[in-house]
Amino acid sequence: MAWLEDGGLNANIHWAQQTSICPLPVSSPDFVGRVENLDEDLGTLVGKLFPDQRYDKPATRERDRQQAASKLHAYYDEDLMRRVFALYGMDFEELGYDGALPSQ
Repeated sequence: MAWLEDGGLNANIHWAQQTSICPLPVSSPDFVGRVENLDEDLGTLVGKLFPDQRYDKPATRERDRQQAASKLHAYYDEDLMRRVFALYGMDFEELGYDGALPSQ
C-alpha cells in the first residue's frame, strides 16, 4: 500500500484507477458491468448488444478461484480501507462502490 501511495499507482495499469483508464466518461455508457457480478452483468450486456439472440449463461469455472470475499477481513481493516479510498476515491464515487468495509 505504501508503494502505491508513493507513486506506484501508475507504474502498472493493473493498479491504476479504473476511472483514469476508461476511454470515455463513466457516465456516458448506459450500462457498466462489473467483474464481481460477471454472471449477471454479462447476460445484461449480451442482451443489449444482441437483443434477438438467446443468452445461455456460461458454465462457471470454480477451480483456481481465490475466494477473495471470504478473505477480506483477514487483510483489510478500517485504516487500510481509508487509505484505499484515498487512492481510489474517484472509482468508488463514479462507479458506485461502497467505501465502507462490510461487516463479517
